[in-house]
Amino acid sequence: MKTDSRTNNFVRNSLVGMLMQLFSLVLSFASRTIFIKILANDYLSINGLFSNILSTLSFVELGFGTALLYMMYKPVAENDKEKIKTVLNYYRRVYTIVGLTMLILGLLVIPFMGIIIKNPPKIPEDLNFIYVLFLVNTCIGYFYSHKTAVINAYQKNYIVSVYSQAFKWIQVILQTIFLIVTKNYIIYLVIQIICTLLNNILISRKANKMFPFIKEKNVIPLSKEERKEVSSKVKALIFYKLNPSILNGTANLVMSSVLGVALVGIYSNYYLITGYITMFLNQVTNALEPSIGNLNAVETEDKKETTFYKILFMCFFIFGLACVLLMALINDFINIWIGKEYLFSLFIVFAILLNVYVNGVNFACYSFRTTSGLFEKAKLVPLYEVILNVVLSILFAKWFGVAGIFLGATLAKALTFFWTDPVLLYKYLFKNKNTKKYFIKYFAYLLITLGVGAFVTYLSSLFVTTNYLTWFIKAIVLSIIALGLFIILTFKTKEFKSLFEIIKNKFLRRKVNA
Repeated sequence: MKTDSRTNNFVRNSLVGMLMQLFSLVLSFASRTIFIKILANDYLSINGLFSNILSTLSFVELGFGTALLYMMYKPVAENDKEKIKTVLNYYRRVYTIVGLTMLILGLLVIPFMGIIIKNPPKIPEDLNFIYVLFLVNTCIGYFYSHKTAVINAYQKNYIVSVYSQAFKWIQVILQTIFLIVTKNYIIYLVIQIICTLLNNILISRKANKMFPFIKEKNVIPLSKEERKEVSSKVKALIFYKLNPSILNGTANLVMSSVLGVALVGIYSNYYLITGYITMFLNQVTNALEPSIGNLNAVETEDKKETTFYKILFMCFFIFGLACVLLMALINDFINIWIGKEYLFSLFIVFAILLNVYVNGVNFACYSFRTTSGLFEKAKLVPLYEVILNVVLSILFAKWFGVAGIFLGATLAKALTFFWTDPVLLYKYLFKNKNTKKYFIKYFAYLLITLGVGAFVTYLSSLFVTTNYLTWFIKAIVLSIIALGLFIILTFKTKEFKSLFEIIKNKFLRRKVNA
């Protein structure tokens, strides 16, 4: 596949995804505001806690999705429809088992709810029934994930984004209406299940229409050697899959069990903002992943390395800028939005955003490692991170409170993936080149982010905001200052010049075509 085609797919996927996410963010804020006004903080706590429990249980996927998607990159690049059908059929069978296993394991958690939830919230609804509704909503996607996978393998992620966000809008609007009219939390959750189901059904039909050959019955089974390859990669991926599943749930679980469930509700508002901003930016990074897979399948080591540094720079720029602005603006916004009783200290906010930044910048290494099939190498590293994360989060939570949970998570990442991923890439993908260049760039980017962040946060403290208008004006001014500083400090780098050329050429081409 030509570089231009990869770039076109990336631009289309990321722009559509970002636009969809932006609308979803606005709707979610409206929905959350009404949710907080109508229902108690306890419901927010339950929302966050149950979501994280199920996120933790998602380890049952074991990495099959990553391994099988990796196996599809080459046949998709070569348009080998028979091989795609073979892999997809195996994908479907595996994920049917995964979905059923997730359902069973989820039900087995119910007897332990008394241990998981410290100081249960005083709400009239049955907590176990609420949890089952969350579980059903989570399991639905597994039975349709093979159809989403084939669309993504063809670098058409934007189609999945359009469907997913359209149903997100429908869901949020219906939930808001029914919450105002009925004040019933159960109906709120049932609407979520219905929208999730319809979204997956329509994506499945779209995949069938786009790629009619995947409906053909004459499918050649995966060979014994290929099954062994999948099995080998899944064994290596078990800990890689276990890692994010546990890490995504650690914060709320530790917060609930060590510090009390009430803090989960406060954190959920910060997570709503940081989570949506992260998802918004991830529309850019996730849109790159199929293109990176194609790149790793056909390009030279030098081309891979050059592209890697462009993506590393891009991740630093967008996540660094976002975290700087969030640090300066998020508390003012929450104060205006729902009140000062929902605020965390700046130290806690810094700890949360440092973790967001580190995970965001890590995408460059993560994407190149996963799309190049480097699963077997350093396969125990994710396990080490999980152990360190849990131990350090609990220990630091007792010392530093909420901030300690996120500082522990960041330190766990620094002691594991931060240095193992670049070593793997240089040894096996870029062929034994020195990692010194990577670490110099990484720390230079980190210092820029911390320096600009400190300066912009200081400027923010000089201007008091009392309503949305003054906050918006402040946000515009600080955004211009932060963006200007990022550009001034990086515009001479090769990566900045290269990405600027790509953006300029795309803009000029669209202008000429118009």
